[in-house]
Amino acid sequence: MRLTKRRLTTLAVGLLAVALTLLGLTVSSGTARASTTRNFLVTLYGWPDNSPPGNDIAYPADEGNPTIHNVASGTGTYADPITYATDKAELPIGTKVYYPFLHRYFIMEDDCTECDEDWTGQGPDGGPGLYHIDLWINGQNGNSNDVINCEDNLTQNSAPVIVNPPSNEPVDTTPLFDSSSNTCYDPSSFNGGGGGGAAGTITGNHSGLCLSVTGESTAPKSTADIATCDNSSAQNWTVNSDGTIGNGSGLCLSVTGGSTSPRATADVYTCGGAQHWTVNSGGTITENASGLCLSVSGGATSAGSLADIFTCNGSSSESWTVSSG
Repeated sequence: MRLTKRRLTTLAVGLLAVALTLLGLTVSSGTARASTTRNFLVTLYGWPDNSPPGNDIAYPADEGNPTIHNVASGTGTYADPITYATDKAELPIGTKVYYPFLHRYFIMEDDCTECDEDWTGQGPDGGPGLYHIDLWINGQNGNSNDVINCEDNLTQNSAPVIVNPPSNEPVDTTPLFDSSSNTCYDPSSFNGGGGGGAAGTITGNHSGLCLSVTGESTAPKSTADIATCDNSSAQNWTVNSDGTIGNGSGLCLSVTGGSTSPRATADVYTCGGAQHWTVNSGGTITENASGLCLSVSGGATSAGSLADIFTCNGSSSESWTVSSG
């Protein structure tokens, strides 16, 4: 019997109901579940630090669980999501999630002792009720130290995760850890930024104003803001296949100083050094390195308000319409 990180005690049914209510989920298998985005502690585990080492999972499909795999695996597509582990009272077995930072889908097929403790009590990371998922990184036949270093490098203390996601989010199936070369996945390398290279506008759905460059400047490090839509080159944006978002100035959307901190101001910078972004189907635009969403400082709706990056929280100031010319 596969008991990988399986809890040895049964959690109360009431706690499960509360957790599902908080997530906006229902227990009915016949009812479509609405997508919900919230921030999680996102850690990773692989072959050398699984318990026991290997790819066994707590909830394999061949034991009658509502899962897909019999061992930890998956490519990251909606049809073949990658295994993740958590407390089954936090997210029910078989729950799919989409993780924008890594551009792929995952499915709940394993248990995680640390996640259990964070959810049900005062765990090593906090709690109770701390949202924590542990993603499978594989690493079979790879250097154990490199696998664990990769897990640490990709860990995010608070990052947006879409629970019960739509099936059309952009996906990168590059291995999270490549054992043949002992290399770790670089989230900024993703080339599926969600655009076809056509120039157009990026309009804030909360304000009706267009993403622009302050003073229509063409100088590197000029701040990005929202302004009355006027078809100027400062409001002309192109979502490129490499994940950059180019401006009519010849510069690319970036974040001041390359910061990945919430509330860091957006700007424009030389495209070779600019950040990479993912345009999501739900209207958000995620900065890949940080997992934060393009937003407007303080949720302002007035012309001249600066754009920034902030924790993805479903607010209207993080909702954009990207249109091609």
